[in-house]
Amino acid sequence: MQHKSISVTFVEFLTPLILFITPLLFLPFFSNFFGTPKQILIVTITLILLLGLTVDILVRRVFPMSLSPLRLPLVFFVAAVIANVLINPEGRTESIIGLGSLLTALAVLSYVISLLPQSSKLASYCINAIIASSALLSIHGIFQLTFLHRWSVLPSFMQNEGFTPTGSPLITVSVLTIASIVAFIKVKSQKPSLIKYLTIAFSLLSMSTVIIHTYLMVSEGFFTTTILPFGASWNIMLDTLKNTHYVFFGVGIASFSTLYTVVKPLFLNTTPFWNILPATATTEIFQWITTTGLLGTATFMYLIAIGFRQIAASKSTFTPINVVFILSTLTFFLTPGSIPLYLLFFVSLGLIASDDNENIIVPKTTSYILSLILIAFIGYSGFYLVQVARAEYYLNQAKIALSKNDTKIVYESSLKAIQLVPSMTNYRLSYSQVNLSLAAAISQKSDLTDAEKQNVNQLVSQSIREGKLATSLRPHDALTWQNLGTIYANLLTVVDGADEYAITSYAQAVSLDAGNPVLRTEFANLLVKLSANIKNQTQKNTYLSRAATEFQTAIQLKPDYAGAYYNFAKLLESAGDYQSAYTNMQKAIGLIDSASPDLSRATQELNEIKAKVPTPTP
Repeated sequence: MQHKSISVTFVEFLTPLILFITPLLFLPFFSNFFGTPKQILIVTITLILLLGLTVDILVRRVFPMSLSPLRLPLVFFVAAVIANVLINPEGRTESIIGLGSLLTALAVLSYVISLLPQSSKLASYCINAIIASSALLSIHGIFQLTFLHRWSVLPSFMQNEGFTPTGSPLITVSVLTIASIVAFIKVKSQKPSLIKYLTIAFSLLSMSTVIIHTYLMVSEGFFTTTILPFGASWNIMLDTLKNTHYVFFGVGIASFSTLYTVVKPLFLNTTPFWNILPATATTEIFQWITTTGLLGTATFMYLIAIGFRQIAASKSTFTPINVVFILSTLTFFLTPGSIPLYLLFFVSLGLIASDDNENIIVPKTTSYILSLILIAFIGYSGFYLVQVARAEYYLNQAKIALSKNDTKIVYESSLKAIQLVPSMTNYRLSYSQVNLSLAAAISQKSDLTDAEKQNVNQLVSQSIREGKLATSLRPHDALTWQNLGTIYANLLTVVDGADEYAITSYAQAVSLDAGNPVLRTEFANLLVKLSANIKNQTQKNTYLSRAATEFQTAIQLKPDYAGAYYNFAKLLESAGDYQSAYTNMQKAIGLIDSASPDLSRATQELNEIKAKVPTPTP
């Protein structure tokens, strides 16, 4: 008689638990309330499963080998994810911490699930967990819309109608849609009972919540979900196919935003995306092709093909677990991916392709070696996971302290986050700005002591250092260069050569995000500011001419950008071209919101310019 392995026992208990908890889990202790705790949970569960496998090898000296057709496809899939991380160095840490570790963990979970025979009751337990979790999610959604958002005792981030534990109304709608359909299919095979009637009630509740949330999203209310237009994602994806490296390996799991700024279609400047930096493509399949290339996408599609092949070979196509797989796969072709949807996909895939397993007897020496390797991997991964969790915690503490103007905690917490995960670009960007802000705050004092002057110098040096480190970590990211340019622009009277460094940094940012009218306007304003202190008239005119070009380009990129017209008008006014200045200021005023306090100031400046416009001679 074949006994269950420890890893299989663990998965029978932990899989329904993780399905139940994940959609509902959020923790305000992290910088990302929703994604970070969900991912920590999944990776932790996976490490526990690997620990169970280690016990099987070390104590029982057996290795549970799945006979499922998923074996090789999962190996290829994980290999493609690892290859993507290794081959694309830019954003490597973000890839590992983000989707890379999540996908690897879910692949391991799917493999262990596939160790169970088809006769296992795990599929039924998982369906019940999905339905129960979605019922609570639905109840919360209704309560949040009706009265929870009015409770002042709740944290501020929960005091709005759009709050949902999944982190996004779209994710909530996707999860609830799958759960309600699955619940409906489940009750069709049940005999009349209290459980059946409860399941029907939960299905109706979930579907009602889906309808309400969908209406609120479509009607552009407080649930509006901004998704990159399909045409834009399509164009961006096609651009990756023009580069041989990108065709096979993509731009990197965490580098969609970096590519987006470089190849962003200009028509987006006429949409709400004109000043938004999306993290994902319109659909997850587009995201896969863009970030992992044909290699990664092929292995993902291979897993999908295996799942559908198993469904086609099964006696009944539309069993609850089969429907979970079909619908979760469908969401990848219609919407961006998410942690709850990936969890549903990999768990259902493992259950669909589950088969008998073979316990391979491992020689004693081999068992020690394999156990040592697994223990080392589990130990290192667990340690790194704790480091990331702590870093996210400290980053959140810095944000909270910033809202309270507690500069000491902001500085200390930001520094701790960097020390824990030094290669995280966002941490470096945040820390560079913290140092710059603190230096500016101290410098405002009238009489600085020698110690304070030394402190300011140190903060300035640290700000520049962190800004440069960010550009070295993400050299093709316009944000890192814009950040460095901003730092130097604030240190023009403090650091020798800061003007040239600022120009160089902004120029690099513009070259990487050429379609950004805001960035071009910032660059033009910098050039105007620098020209004021230049005595050489030729060089002064060069700066002003370059600034004018940047303003004009910004206007061409976004003809309804009030900021570009306003700043261009001020430049023209200083150059004595009052008629053109008046025309551009008029356009700016026509685009400024009537409720904006800037309107009265711009109107006053328009009148001042008008007084300077020469009267036409008869």
